Amino acid sequence: MNRRKILVVVSQPRDAAGCPPALVVTADEYLVGGDSVAERGTMVVNLCRSYRYRSKGYYVSLLADARGQTVVPSVETVGGMADAYGCFRALNEAGVSTLDAEEADKREPDAEVLAIFGSSPDPRFRNLAHAVYRAWPAPVLRLSLVREEDEWQLGALCAVPPHQLEAPDKQRLIEALGDARRVHRRGSAPAREEKRASIAVLFEDGDPFNPSTPETLDRLERVAARMNVYVNRIGLEELDRLAEYDALWIRVNTTVSAPAFQFALRAEALGMPVVDDSQSIIRCSNKVFLEELLRREGVPTPRTQVLNARTPWKQVQQLGSPVVLKLPDGSFSAGVHKIGSEAEYRKRAGEMFRKSPLLIAQEFLFTEYDWRVTVLDGKLLFAARYFMARGHWQIRSANNGVERYGRVEAVERERAPREIVELALRATAPIGRGLYGVDIKPAPGGPVVIEINDNPNLDIGYEDAADGNVIY
Repeated sequence: MNRRKILVVVSQPRDAAGCPPALVVTADEYLVGGDSVAERGTMVVNLCRSYRYRSKGYYVSLLADARGQTVVPSVETVGGMADAYGCFRALNEAGVSTLDAEEADKREPDAEVLAIFGSSPDPRFRNLAHAVYRAWPAPVLRLSLVREEDEWQLGALCAVPPHQLEAPDKQRLIEALGDARRVHRRGSAPAREEKRASIAVLFEDGDPFNPSTPETLDRLERVAARMNVYVNRIGLEELDRLAEYDALWIRVNTTVSAPAFQFALRAEALGMPVVDDSQSIIRCSNKVFLEELLRREGVPTPRTQVLNARTPWKQVQQLGSPVVLKLPDGSFSAGVHKIGSEAEYRKRAGEMFRKSPLLIAQEFLFTEYDWRVTVLDGKLLFAARYFMARGHWQIRSANNGVERYGRVEAVERERAPREIVELALRATAPIGRGLYGVDIKPAPGGPVVIEINDNPNLDIGYEDAADGNVIY
């Protein structure tokens, strides 16, 4: 087998004309796979004409990562360069002076340079081109520069595909590809000094539905400080500050339509770890999706039906009486109603169908408490019993503007019932590896999963009462 140190992937063979043929494959050949293109440790130079989402160029970078190869550019680089603020923030941290992202669109460049693997033919811009490549490694980048007094500032950058290069620049690219040491050297980030990690916590003061109280986050900050981790709260108006941090933990409402969802998307575009990630938010925020998924996976749940506006009461009655009617995207026990008659069903369902074309109906199972099992990265984080509010069938009751909650009884992780924990882990496995709160009823016929929640509660003195700081 021919062991390649460098593999050049192009959309059309003519895009790499002049490059040693043994180094070149087309995107179609690369995506098909096989030993000749999938060798672990290979340096893949992606010169496809487009890196847009779902294009062949996008999948080349995606598969290279999956195959254990180093790829330039990576999917994260492509996504990060599309976010002007995050892109420029990373460049500032790399020592590159830039215009403000908003100002950059209004300025005509005073100079442009074509940087190939971080090299500039203009000696004035060699250090700058190198620093840009360290932050956003792409084979060919066009850098637009503005002169501010005695300083050159970067106003824009974009990747340039090989078929758009002039002959002299194309020759520079071919020469660079022929020098394995140059490609590998510039493709490797310089060693960094160990620095204190930082986590942003998205939090909105005064929101009664925040999944953690300010006092809880105070405790998190104290524990983190002892671990040399900096934790800082940011608000919903501070999206542009996100790139200042290494990770994000969302502690506000996380529906797909909520502002927090944009924070999750931005964090992912910046390559940052984020809890909750956008996929988890999408999947957990819709009960119709969860019902389909859990049924497919064979996870035990109460008997459930997905209803539409034409579903007759007679069919719903098959679940028994009373029955629980739910909006697919309801939260905090809102949009959940216990129905005991056809008249009540017609009235309540009519109101709910105006908000959603589909509803969830479940058999009613009363228990004194629900288990809340919180899972992080596929492992048990903590467990607690959530007792029903006094005189009510849910953990939260709201009457005449007065809210009441049942008590929370934290249970040490080692003492949490094994079958309950294993059911929670089984239920969350197809969702992802984020932070999930699984509600489980200890029904007479065996435990059943009621819901899987992203963004689960963690409050000082409640969920952490049994295990303490180890949770944080």
